[in-house]
Amino acid sequence: HKIILDSWQEAAINSFHQGCHVVVDAPTTAGKTCIIEEIFHDRIKTKNFRSCYTTPVKSLANDKYREFKEMFGSDSIGIATGDLKENFHAPIIVATLETYRNSLLGSEPDLNRNLVIYDEYHYLQDKNRGSAWEEAMILTSQKTQMILLSASIANPNQFVEWIEHITERKTKLIQTEKRPVPLVDLIWQQNSWLLPKTYGIKIKNNNQ
Repeated sequence: HKIILDSWQEAAINSFHQGCHVVVDAPTTAGKTCIIEEIFHDRIKTKNFRSCYTTPVKSLANDKYREFKEMFGSDSIGIATGDLKENFHAPIIVATLETYRNSLLGSEPDLNRNLVIYDEYHYLQDKNRGSAWEEAMILTSQKTQMILLSASIANPNQFVEWIEHITERKTKLIQTEKRPVPLVDLIWQQNSWLLPKTYGIKIKNNNQ
């Protein structure tokens, strides 16, 4: 197993190994999940390593469960959602956020871990569901490291300050604007997608 990482990915992994919480702010497709996969590859055989990868929805949890099983084997991965609860003794558990939160409240089997990943943590800003993310982070053990992943946060520095305040642990913000897969405007016509230039249309770039 060997892949070449970008400098921001290496910085995130190094910050984790230094014992920090890590907040990763990077565009979709930039490679945020590669950070987690590298940490799992490094730590999965370590005695007492226990990680929980949380997602906002069951469909994403199921996808990650399948991906991680292919990478690390069925014995190393468990799942905890409203529908599935399997292999809780595995070093890595994939869970919906609310299931992880409920485990900390005692209404689900214990999922307290030494590493918790919050995928799509921008849900903290959601009026209806954000409190579940807040409760999960506040209730997580002080001994547990956290890694937060998102592409949709305008104020990540404020989250870093809040996490440092509630956990009393140094938190590193890792940011990149690199988007390996560029966004492309398309027009739907007669059951197919076409590039705007097909019609001589110029799309205004709001970033310019």
